[in-house]
Amino acid sequence: MSFYDESEEILVHKINSLKNDVLNNNKIILTKFLNLREQELYSFILGKSVNLYFSNISGNDEAKRALISSFEIKPDFKISILKLNYNKRYLDINHRIILGNIMSLQIERNMIGDILISDKNTYVIVSSEIKDVIINEIKTINHVPVEFEEVDEIEGDFLPKYKEKKLFVQSLRIDLIISNFYNISRTQAQELIDKKDVKINQRVIASHITDVKENDVISVSHHGRIKILNIGQNSRSGKIIVEIGEYV
Repeated sequence: MSFYDESEEILVHKINSLKNDVLNNNKIILTKFLNLREQELYSFILGKSVNLYFSNISGNDEAKRALISSFEIKPDFKISILKLNYNKRYLDINHRIILGNIMSLQIERNMIGDILISDKNTYVIVSSEIKDVIINEIKTINHVPVEFEEVDEIEGDFLPKYKEKKLFVQSLRIDLIISNFYNISRTQAQELIDKKDVKINQRVIASHITDVKENDVISVSHHGRIKILNIGQNSRSGKIIVEIGEYV
């Protein structure tokens, strides 16, 4: 089985072109934010042929910029941290609201990194090229005054929060995991896969028999995202114990 499928051929061609440009022309190339699957493809294709660096501002970033060079450098990812200040009594903030307001400025999604929200602080990691637009243009959200402020660092713990669930399954097949977790039939789970509505680490899954592994992030359209937290030993009945976290 190929490491990538037909739907990813355009991206694979782009990565190979970037590699050739770096090697043949001695260029330093900075990408926009990459999702988990894109990071995986960059790492696989570029290998050790070039120097590949990924940003990691919070220490647990999901979206990262990559910097590619034919020689060792001190990477500058041109990333800005924007803190969102607002009155929590009047505004219930979430990822969708923040992302929607930023993208309403005609900003591309891959210019925006992780959005970090806790009880105390809210941060948005963005490409430095767009920071001034966000700071100057977004003054209200849902009619509530807000302020985006550039800061030097992130304060607080922003580890993902999960609603955990334990499954006892016959195998680690993706259709079985989806069926059991979301309480839908095996047929419904397979239909979601056939419609390309299921991704593992941002890669579309084409086969019902694909096995999951620890730390896989599974996205199911109209259902949400879950993460395989732990795959334990078999229970007394012979079933596999799988601990899963649903992002909240």
